[in-house]
Amino acid sequence: MRYILFVFTLLFSQLVFAQKLQTFDGPYEDGRALYTFYEGKDGSFVLHGTFTFKKLNYIITGGFKHNRMDGCWRGHYLNKKSGKEYKETIHFKKGVVDGTYKLIFQTPKRVERVQAMVCNNRFVGTATRILKGDTISIIFDGNGFPDGQWRRRDTYYTYTEDYSHGLFLRSLYIDDRTGERRVRENQDSEISVMDFLQAYDSIKQTAVVDGKEFVSDIRKEHKGLLELAFYNYGCTFRYLPNKLKSEIENLPYNVPFIHIRSKSGYTSWDALDKKIEETEASFPGGYREMMNFMINEMRYPQTVKEDVEGKVVVRFTVNEDGTISDVKIVRSLSPEADQEVMRVISKMPRWTPKMVNKTPVKSDFTLPITFKLK
Repeated sequence: MRYILFVFTLLFSQLVFAQKLQTFDGPYEDGRALYTFYEGKDGSFVLHGTFTFKKLNYIITGGFKHNRMDGCWRGHYLNKKSGKEYKETIHFKKGVVDGTYKLIFQTPKRVERVQAMVCNNRFVGTATRILKGDTISIIFDGNGFPDGQWRRRDTYYTYTEDYSHGLFLRSLYIDDRTGERRVRENQDSEISVMDFLQAYDSIKQTAVVDGKEFVSDIRKEHKGLLELAFYNYGCTFRYLPNKLKSEIENLPYNVPFIHIRSKSGYTSWDALDKKIEETEASFPGGYREMMNFMINEMRYPQTVKEDVEGKVVVRFTVNEDGTISDVKIVRSLSPEADQEVMRVISKMPRWTPKMVNKTPVKSDFTLPITFKLK
């Protein structure tokens, strides 16, 4: 009887809740949206149910559960004039990416396909990018760390990188035309990765080799084969209205890599606990001055004003003397927008470099820049 009463109460509550859902169909920021919602206790709209957003050449569809993205979301962009088309699928579970990710990008001359598995906002298992004559396959362990052999097979060469749960072991380049082979072992630390792994104490989380103690740091990066494989990751979803971008900004993008560092030079356990004084690199005058600089210098490319807006993500190196180098686009919007971003970044004045124990060191800086029509 209790079970029957519980089921009846559950069904009744769902029925009452369903009756409270309302539908919105009209202008939404700079596009048009159709979605269902209910009013929260504070009178705000709580998205719940299907959601569709249309603007210019693209359409995004998905679903919400109590204001959190949930289920399968699809983005479709089509420019009939250029023939460029994106089809992207991302699965969400209670606001985090969880499930299969797929991307198809095609133009009249090329077709690119990307597929990956994401679990709780981390890449897991095998991910692939297939382009005519160019295939990339990368592997992640259950915690999202690079693992196993990463491989790129091009028309003329094969390139592989070997990892062990985030640790880079070695790379191998083979030129299929000449038979040339180039091997690069991990040389980022004083010891080899294999020595570190063999001596690693999982309880102390350190390794002692030749009387020296080593530990590993986790750094989230987006580089190499990873950058190539997910070059267009999240490309259609950058067009989502600003109201919804908070969760999309958390798409898994940077991946945790492990780097070995030495504790040598410290002579006692007390010294091992010595804090490292570290300050990050900064623009002259701080973040606000950097934003003012970007606003004053940036010019929206005239050639893309009609149908392109979104985000460019740029990465660059701040050298020991504060100069800028190695400017790279890690998330593209369009060739014109990318070029403008690189131009402005290259014009930046000298930064205050990153300091470690009062010593200037090189550091990488990643900056998202939004192009938005007014």
